[in-house]
Parts: sequence; structure tokens; C-alpha cells
Amino acid sequence: MQRCISSPHRDLLLKKGIYPYEYMSSFSKFEETQLPPRSAFHSSLTNEGISEAEYEHAQNVWTCFNIKNLGEYHDLYVKTDVILLSDVFENFRKLTQNFYQLDASHMLTSPGLAWQAALKMTDVKLDLFTDIDMHLFIENGIRGGVSMISHRHSEANHPQCPNYDSSEANKYITYLDVNNLYGWAMSQPLPVSDFEWLSPEEISLQQICQTPDDATTGYILEVDMEYPPELHDLHNNYLAGP
Repeated sequence: MQRCISSPHRDLLLKKGIYPYEYMSSFSKFEETQLPPRSAFHSSLTNEGISEAEYEHAQNVWTCFNIKNLGEYHDLYVKTDVILLSDVFENFRKLTQNFYQLDASHMLTSPGLAWQAALKMTDVKLDLFTDIDMHLFIENGIRGGVSMISHRHSEANHPQCPNYDSSEANKYITYLDVNNLYGWAMSQPLPVSDFEWLSPEEISLQQICQTPDDATTGYILEVDMEYPPELHDLHNNYLAGP
């Protein structure tokens, strides 16, 4: 920002600019020599406009940068939008260089950066699968995608509810906001080498259940599950074993 805009009023541009997106419907609008009224900044997408303070900010930008028409205002808005994003990314590059000695601009995606950082910082040597069945076995066990309960409407029913119905089963609703699930999982002990098949005779259920989370040897299982009928309705929207 400092290199590209030398104005003493640069501080006015250190946040998202104010722009009348829907008002700018033709090239002729670029020739207008003053800001449109505050009502022109209304968005039909959000059904909201801008505040009086935001409109005053836009007017200050217009005055302090000697804007002559909406075309110049448009160009300044686009320029600062790109510069601010560039500043954010350049700071991100510095962060990855300081922490991992890796340049984020050399990676196509952030998952690719995370993968390179994980390999570099742990110095782990991953075994290459030579058994296609092992690869497919693990790949078929991967679960991911949307993480939510898709039941659209739910009503709690327990003694603390004003409309509690004792003839119905008790039902509680819990809201959980858990951050960094992926980052946490990736920092736990993970399989890296010495993969081999085991038959049911070589490993017992008791051994598996007694294996600590940080054990040097872990197990990836293929199992048949029996889901008790009395749990079908209760677990219908969120299965314990997807």
C-alpha cells in the first residue's frame, strides 16, 4: 500500500471501500461528477444499504483524493481492493517463510502448502504402497464432505422446557462450535510405514480396544456392524457408524 499510494490520506483506504455496485449499470455512470445518494448503495442481495457513517467515509475519500468523477472513484476502489489483498497475501508469505521456510506463492493450493510443511517439519519418510489392495482398503475407508445434521427443524423436550410433554421421550438440543478439526486430526499419530495385513487369528478385539491413541502400532479395521433396531429412529439423522 505504501509503495503504490503515497497520499497523506492513505489511512482512509486501509479497509474495504464503499461502492454502489448495483447503481453502476452502464459506462455512462463513470462520467458522473459526484457520488450518488446514499440510497444508491442499497444491495438487493443483502437487502441492506450503507450507514450514514459509511457514506460520510465515501465522501471523505472522494474529497481527499480529489476525485473528479465516478470513473476515478471506481479505479481507486479497484486499485485499493487489489492492493489490500496483495498486502494480506504478502504477509501470509512472510509467515510461511518464517515458520516453515516455504514460500506460499510456490504452491498451487493451501492444502498443498500444508502437505509440504507437514513433510518438512516432521521429516517423516512415508512408505510407498506396492499392494494395490492396501491402497484401496484405506481409500474406501475415507469419509469426508459436509459435516452437519440435515434435519431442518427440531424441538427439545425435557423438564426444563416450558411445553414439556412427559408422555414423549426426553430430547435435548446441543450446539457445538468446534474449531480446527482438520488441524487437530493431522497433528495426531498417523500411519506412515510398515503396513501389513493381519488375519482375525493374529489380532484380537481385546488387543485393539486396549491400544492407546499414541501407540507406535495402530490398526485400520474392516468390520460388520449390527445396529440395534431400537436405535434406528433415534440415530436416523446422524448415524454412529456412517
